[in-house]
Formats: sequence, structure tokens, C-alpha cells
Amino acid sequence: MGFWDWLMGTPPQERTSPPRRTSNISPTMNRTTVFGIEVGDVVAYDEVDYLVKNKLTYEEDGFHWYDYLLVDDTTGRECWLSAEDDDGVSVGIYREIDLDSIPPVPRQLTYEGASYRCTENSYAQVRLEREDPSRDTDAGRVEYWDFEAAGDKYLSVLRWGNSFEASVGREIQPHELTIYPAGVA
Repeated sequence: MGFWDWLMGTPPQERTSPPRRTSNISPTMNRTTVFGIEVGDVVAYDEVDYLVKNKLTYEEDGFHWYDYLLVDDTTGRECWLSAEDDDGVSVGIYREIDLDSIPPVPRQLTYEGASYRCTENSYAQVRLEREDPSRDTDAGRVEYWDFEAAGDKYLSVLRWGNSFEASVGREIQPHELTIYPAGVA
């Protein structure tokens, strides 16, 4: 029995151990960073609150990066938030586009007056977590092409089996986002 227990009159059988931490969130995975976002969270960007509907986790040779489908429930507008840590945190905001030139995917292409050149082409394994099971994106293996244009413009092409998706976007700063984890009061 410690001094404070004796002073306060706490009988030994009523003493309890301090609560143990039982969170399933890794201590290195902060839920309020772009690397801790989960399906169901809300991400505020550019004065709009978006619900996270899907999360794609890419893995290539032990390196991971993430794409999150964000939906504005008021307007139905969708965009993608991309996050990776490759010699520094890189965060981008993208919107899906239609490209007439795919397939095949060229090494250089033009979209809305900007000339993009391919900076990377490879394959990755993808794990998909989704709120909306009607979206026809399957997890598995994906081929990707990353393009860059002057003015920090980016374009991405993904090949899922025989279907292609393209998106265009730009880099943003992590501090431009506010993340509200689901179920946290």
C-alpha cells in the first residue's frame, strides 16, 4: 500500500492497474495524417468536406503509397487524394479524365494544352478497401504510368486488367488538409 492509498483509505483489493493501451492503430500510424486515413473518415480540403469512400494501398518492392477516393456528399463531386513518402512526403489531388490515346500508353502526351512526359512505368500489387462495392475496380496487380508537365502538373494512368483509368492533378501541401477520423469524438 502506497502513501496516497493509505491517506485516501483505498483498500488494497480496490486498487486497479492503469488502463492498458489496446488500440489497433500502430503508434507510428497517426490517424490525422495522410498515411493514417481510413474508409469512412472525412477529409476537409479547399473548404469542402469529403467522405473517404475507397482506399487503395499500393505495394512495390516493399514500398507503399496510397490513393483515397474522396466524395463530396453535397454535390457528388469525386476526386482522388494521393500520398507517398519517397524521400519526402508527396501529396496530390487528382480528378479522373478521359484520354483518347490509351491504349497504348505513349511516353509523351498532351492534355488540356499541357505536354506531359512519362517519368515512371511499373507494376504494383494493390489492396482495395471500399465503402461502395458497386465500383468496378478490382484489387490485385496494376500497371501504372506517372507523367509530369511544367507547372507541377501530374497525370497518372492505371491499367486494371484490360481497362484503363487516367487522372490529372497537382501537388498540394499536407497542411492544406484536415482529417477527421471516423468514430472519434
